[in-house]
Amino acid sequence: MSNLRKVLVDTNIWIEFLKQPLPELGELIAEERVVTHPCVIGEVLVGNVQQRPAIRQFLLSLPLAVGADFTEVLAMIESRNLFGRGLQWND
Repeated sequence: MSNLRKVLVDTNIWIEFLKQPLPELGELIAEERVVTHPCVIGEVLVGNVQQRPAIRQFLLSLPLAVGADFTEVLAMIESRNLFGRGLQWND
């Protein structure tokens, strides 16, 4: 796997990518810079995905991002004033 900075691709980007090519995302995938999260995989696969088996296999083949624990997330929300900005918990 590449030593370049990794990118966590959110659900909305995957949905767009499945509808039409996104060259930037294609490059990140080719460079092995994309990581995912179980919540993102679940959100994508709960939708109406064409070629479901292939997409499922692809998403499950991606490395998982290292997750923060609950208290780390709460501390980040407070320290960076992220409350009241319309973020969802999964964001």
